[in-house]
Amino acid sequence: ARAYYASLSATLRGYLTERFGFPAFALTTAEMQAQMTSRGMDRWQARLAGGLLEQCDAVMYAHYLPAAERADADLTAAYEIVEMSRPAEEPEAVPAS
Repeated sequence: ARAYYASLSATLRGYLTERFGFPAFALTTAEMQAQMTSRGMDRWQARLAGGLLEQCDAVMYAHYLPAAERADADLTAAYEIVEMSRPAEEPEAVPAS
């Protein structure tokens, strides 16, 4: 479980760093939530990301062992965080006729 959550945390922190332009690996969860909301992420989405990262930290550093089915739910939450925070796609240019 520890390696799984370490990988999940690293992947999510890497995504947040790239997407929002702040050093997610160097910030606490509370600092990251503040950065995400100040850079345009919805407050609820920032809380979801923060909660997932707190869970990852608990597994990695406090020896917390979540139920096995929780791992699937946490992976789903990570996907949802990425999907909800993607920038809106630019509309494709329509060639003039």
